[in-house]
Amino acid sequence: MWWRNGGHYMVNMDDEREQHMRLHSFTHANQDRELEWAMDTTTEEGRAEFKKEWDALAELAPEMIKKDELVFPHELPTALPDEPHFMRVWQHFRDHSFKAEFAAAVEKGAISAADAAACHKFMGMHSAPCVNIWIMAKTGKLDHLQNDADCQATMRVMSALGFDHI
Repeated sequence: MWWRNGGHYMVNMDDEREQHMRLHSFTHANQDRELEWAMDTTTEEGRAEFKKEWDALAELAPEMIKKDELVFPHELPTALPDEPHFMRVWQHFRDHSFKAEFAAAVEKGAISAADAAACHKFMGMHSAPCVNIWIMAKTGKLDHLQNDADCQATMRVMSALGFDHI
């Protein structure tokens, strides 16, 4: 049972808690690989070769690849992976970077100690800062906090850190 579940012993496959453990497992990463074309589509010859390959795949698997959905690989927008391990590491990196910048600004005097304490209180920076509450207040979604002293201090702190425009 342990081997079948990728290193996690699951008693009940329908248990949400156990499924959550599998989601946050290093063994259940997103292993899907995109198609690798190995051709330069920035040139006319490469685009012609790519179109030929695309059309051939569209004939083989029309339910998956549509001829009219042709997009050259060099025109695709870059995307962050949605693999769980990457997302956890990225979150740790963002939290660490924010806290380091915050501490450096306090040390340099760009942020007062009172504003720093109020920002800590407002954003709940005990483990990971809750930046969403600041974003919602900044965009006017939490109007009842406009006169809150901690919210105003957080606005000053984020402005000092360079987060004026979102």
